[in-house]
Amino acid sequence: MPIDTQSKLLRVLQDQEVRPVGGKTSYKINCRVIASTNRKPEDAFKEGKLREDLYYRISAISVHLPRCATGGKTSCARQCILEAVRSASQSHHQWVCPRSGGSPDGV
Repeated sequence: MPIDTQSKLLRVLQDQEVRPVGGKTSYKINCRVIASTNRKPEDAFKEGKLREDLYYRISAISVHLPRCATGGKTSCARQCILEAVRSASQSHHQWVCPRSGGSPDGV
């Protein structure tokens, strides 16, 4: 997502309101964001491709999944996601798939 779009999204999340293009009235919103990336956020910060303030606004729960590129590993990813959802519902803020060897770098 381009940096200028990230700043607009951040403003919407902070102010909890949107105004349609050309509109004069702002509307209050209540929303949740689910986002994913295939790179480490720290690397994206350094490259200038991700705003740190946006990342910290949306990173309430982090789920780290192992690489499941090919070879029928979709069931691996599916199982990890189900376990992550169960774990998150128990108020954990970070979860690492046991199949990744316990390392968040397994993303």
